[in-house]
Amino acid sequence: MDDGYVLLLTTFAVSFAAIAAIVYLSHRFVPQTSGVLSRVGIFLQTRSFPIFTPYERNRLAVLRFFFGLVLFMRAVDVASLLLPEEHFLPMGYFSAFELICSLFIMFGFATQFAIGFFLLVMWLLGEVYLGTTTLGNDIAAMVALFFLITEAGRTLSIDGYVVKKYPQIRPFFGYGAQLPGNESITVAKFVLILSYGLVCIYSLMMHLDDPAWMTGSAGPLLFVNNFMFRFHYLVEPFLLQSKLPVLAARMTLVVMMMWYVILLPFVLIGGWWRMTAIVWGMLFFLLSAVGLQLGSLAYFEILLWIICFWPQWGVDPKRKLLLFYNDKRDMHDRTAQLLRRVDFFDRVTLTPVSTNHDALARFGISADAVLEDLHGVIPEDNKVVSGYRLYLLLARHVLVLWIVFPLLWLGKLLTIGPAIYRFVTARRKATPEVCLQPRPKPDWAATVPGQQPPSLVFGMVVWHAIFLGLAYGLTTPVPIMGHDGYNNHPLAQAARVYGDTEINVFNRFDLQMMDVWFTLTDVKTNTVLPVFDKDGSRLAMHRSIRIYFSYTLRFRRGEVGKNDCAFSRREEIIRYLTQVWMHSSGLTGTREILYTQYYRPHPDIGLLTQNVYTKSPAQLRCEVTFTSTR
Repeated sequence: MDDGYVLLLTTFAVSFAAIAAIVYLSHRFVPQTSGVLSRVGIFLQTRSFPIFTPYERNRLAVLRFFFGLVLFMRAVDVASLLLPEEHFLPMGYFSAFELICSLFIMFGFATQFAIGFFLLVMWLLGEVYLGTTTLGNDIAAMVALFFLITEAGRTLSIDGYVVKKYPQIRPFFGYGAQLPGNESITVAKFVLILSYGLVCIYSLMMHLDDPAWMTGSAGPLLFVNNFMFRFHYLVEPFLLQSKLPVLAARMTLVVMMMWYVILLPFVLIGGWWRMTAIVWGMLFFLLSAVGLQLGSLAYFEILLWIICFWPQWGVDPKRKLLLFYNDKRDMHDRTAQLLRRVDFFDRVTLTPVSTNHDALARFGISADAVLEDLHGVIPEDNKVVSGYRLYLLLARHVLVLWIVFPLLWLGKLLTIGPAIYRFVTARRKATPEVCLQPRPKPDWAATVPGQQPPSLVFGMVVWHAIFLGLAYGLTTPVPIMGHDGYNNHPLAQAARVYGDTEINVFNRFDLQMMDVWFTLTDVKTNTVLPVFDKDGSRLAMHRSIRIYFSYTLRFRRGEVGKNDCAFSRREEIIRYLTQVWMHSSGLTGTREILYTQYYRPHPDIGLLTQNVYTKSPAQLRCEVTFTSTR
């Protein structure tokens, strides 16, 4: 086991024990300190992190599912491109554990232990073996800590079902006696945004010492980068047309440096200042998710933003939809039961016709009509909806059904949806059903937490995260002032458990990775292997962050500034990528592969500072034919 990993864990454990002892003794002998986090939580709810719904726990559970889903999809992409002989190496074992634990988080089984595995083992040690140590893991660690201390695995989960049925085993699942309330959730959001803000400041310090950032040339260089930006081929023609697009590209990343500074104070100030920081950040994250190719980083950042700043969309319990249905008919009752199962935020009030004749009369709905078809009403609008339009309204009203709303809307636009609905309704009426005993419906109200102060254990973890975060912040280098920082300090290293880490992205050196690339071509079929295209763009094998960070990134970063053929230096990487392609394509035997290396001179930085972008043609540097056997 790596000595650095042992030192990191030791420092983390010792510092946690010290902070835990201080917190315990303070609570024991200075009772006034026990309410500090509660007061902080109440204050933050008024400005920075307002709670919009009494079903906050359900909101966390939905986000936990998507967090696990992103982890699972990433793990699947890595595992799918491992060679068979790698499955029984440490990388293979870690890959398997990553798959299993991400599923545990998705469905809420042994959630606290699965999150602990990622925080203490996978992202510190396992990713080293897999070669997938990325900034995305660090942002994911911040999110994972949030889910851990808010006990998000206890709601809408297997854990919740088991703990409710067998309360005596609750401690063995890592849960406290009470669910963390809104005050604790608010404090956890503060810790999350504090960690992210500290990483942003670290990044800013690096950018202030980088001429590419300080002159703004990093902007256009990023947007035409065939290795980092997905739509580089669309942006480049605009930059060639005039100075204005180049200036806009330059200003984009300069403005981002301003956002790094204002993020935390603007969120804490609240009001329009807070909204400015939120919208600014979300626009950048969406751009990253769509255009930048940084693995799962953008998805974790978007998830972090939604955790902290999810507004009332889809969770506002005030504008409820009254759904009138025939509780004596099987199809109606099944529909009502399904809606109740997915309506985690109580947006729909089920109104059986057999016991609500007065409500029907109030809205002018015929009882006979409801016996045949579902009807819906939003009391504030006093508008009755039925048929296909009702299903459109339900899909827009219930958060989990948002995913099908575009399909239903398209069906309405093309008139196919209403036609299918009429056909199904006619078939249903031809075979009447009776449901003499309506089935019970889930009651999500049971998951609404009370207003209890943060627990002692919660306080220990929060204060420890803040302590290590501040230690990380104080050791941040400031190169522009000649200060190299103290990132080798044990406390700064221990802060990596919570996601506080060194970051220096899109720097002048890495932006030059657009200059050199290669293609691999199967000579027999004249097929380009899905590694790089002829213009340097990434192809399908890059869905695995292991292929990206361990192999192609290492190649392109290592060849910056070199002016000869790289085949002999990088033969191990090139042959490995070929082997992965053969295995994933189900090919055996010997294949003849053509390695073709390209070079395109870097755009003139001096001209970029004058808002002039120049493009040089790609040059063929070398071709090498070799054989690969499986």
